[in-house]
Amino acid sequence: MRRALLLVVVLAGCMKTSEKYCQLHAAEDPENCPPPDGPIGGSCTSDPDCTGMAGTPACDTDRKVCVPCVTNAHCANPLPVCQPDQTCGTCRAHTDCTSQVCEESGRCADESDVAYVDPTGNGSMCTKAEPCANVDAAEKTDRRIIKVDGGTIFDNLTVLEPQGRLDVYATPGAKMQRSQQGSVLEIKGSTADVHIHGLEISGATGGSSAHGIVMTQDDPKLTLDRAIVAANSGLGILASAGTLVMDGCVVTRNAAGGANIQMTAYAITNSLFVVNGTPSVSSTGGLTLGSISASDRFEFNTVAENSSLSTVPGRGVNCVTTTNLSDSMFINNRTNLANCIVTSSLYEVGATVPTGGNLTGDPAFDVQDPAMYASPRYFRITSASAARNMADAAATLATDIDRDARPQEGRRDIGADEYKP
Repeated sequence: MRRALLLVVVLAGCMKTSEKYCQLHAAEDPENCPPPDGPIGGSCTSDPDCTGMAGTPACDTDRKVCVPCVTNAHCANPLPVCQPDQTCGTCRAHTDCTSQVCEESGRCADESDVAYVDPTGNGSMCTKAEPCANVDAAEKTDRRIIKVDGGTIFDNLTVLEPQGRLDVYATPGAKMQRSQQGSVLEIKGSTADVHIHGLEISGATGGSSAHGIVMTQDDPKLTLDRAIVAANSGLGILASAGTLVMDGCVVTRNAAGGANIQMTAYAITNSLFVVNGTPSVSSTGGLTLGSISASDRFEFNTVAENSSLSTVPGRGVNCVTTTNLSDSMFINNRTNLANCIVTSSLYEVGATVPTGGNLTGDPAFDVQDPAMYASPRYFRITSASAARNMADAAATLATDIDRDARPQEGRRDIGADEYKP
């Protein structure tokens, strides 16, 4: 009996290092089951023991083995962050980087390339230690990146006219507003290529000509990435020049309408144009669109609950030229069917639906309270939505407004949001 018990104990000890054991318990027992995808070097007690070992220069002192990294200090651009498997990879959040800027490419920005802005800032050099108080001052430094930290930045009209590319990154909750009446932000310049990531542009006052973003001169390019354009007394966006790219944006509560985009090349995806316009003021409603090229794209967007003057033919989307709209929602606002070519899209129950694979049904939105426009539930769909699995089967868009993968259930959902079961 004692011999049998000893055999069981020996076998149990062997199992702790067996392939089968590690397949089942690697996550909770990293000591016996090191990450299989992370290269492992020789034994060590400190980093100097790993010097000269290609690919594994850091010592994991808990396991006493050489590995690619233990902290971010062992990594460098273009792979600046130590991942859970102890290999160096790209950054995913600004907090991953000592500069507090994780670029779109996954590279940590060099601090010397960044002009810093903070609501409490009073510096003139816009450094990390002494940030500036507004974006206008940061733009004048001619650095290739502007970082806006949390809170509300008050400014007069800010004109961004860089020679080449300029990236504006923001921490969650950062807002750019104007301290006087008039539009908040203007983009111009024949070589300007402005990318705005995660910033809210809101609160313009002064009537229907006080817009959130204006782009009406030269031939600039503006990319809005997960930006919010909200609560402006004029339009959210007025564009009549250059190129506009939008993905994952929220355009809401703009009194004169969401966006008026004409004589501008555009690619608009995964965005919300909701609760814009007023019956007494707006000639736009959700959007006025004038396509100038067959390559213009308006796909996988949600256009809902917009208002306009009763004389406007399209309170949701008013197409002033022949314009293609696909895989989008048009809920409780008219679309100008005279010029809009709509395919694979969802309308509310009882709406007149054009031919082209369109349908009616309940979108089953989650939160629609305008005060919650920054919520990740705002105009997202729930499990009961008629939009689920009904987009064009040939569509290829890979993500949704929240960067969730498309499709989730074998076929993509109509609108900006992809439901996650």
